Amino acid sequence: MKKTFCAAAILLFCLQGFSLAALSWQSVSLSSSTRLKAVFFINSSEGWAVGHSKTVLKTTDGGINWSTVNISAAPAGDNFNAVCFFNQSAGLIGGGAGRIFSTNDGGASWSLATTLESQPGAVLDLNRKNETAALAVTQKIYKTTDSGGTWAQMTGGLPGGTISTEGIS
Repeated sequence: MKKTFCAAAILLFCLQGFSLAALSWQSVSLSSSTRLKAVFFINSSEGWAVGHSKTVLKTTDGGINWSTVNISAAPAGDNFNAVCFFNQSAGLIGGGAGRIFSTNDGGASWSLATTLESQPGAVLDLNRKNETAALAVTQKIYKTTDSGGTWAQMTGGLPGGTISTEGIS
């Protein structure tokens, strides 16, 4: 009886928390109708979203309004799957064929930083670890410790099967 009451109390608390959290969401209109794949917020105001067909969107008001950013260095039709920023100036976007694009001026300009593999798959995820380190996931996992300037494939000590970059430092 006591276990049932505790479980019911926890469930009620969780449901109440979810209903309160849902009250803070609001729908916004975007300037793009393409499929978005990733969102990254640098702080409570500035955020980035990326997606199919070279879609890059930026907000400076917490996501209420979004503007389109052009990355001319990316080939036509490139699909962007991942985005992360180290600070308000330095950021990365992961695209098709192992391409990683970088900015050092807050997104005003972007350039091709690297192509990760000779037989590349798409960059599926970028996971910022600290102010200079990040992981990139293609069919393999790569690590940078200089804000995306250089990348090294991680080989030893990785678990087999499906893994996440969350537990890797």
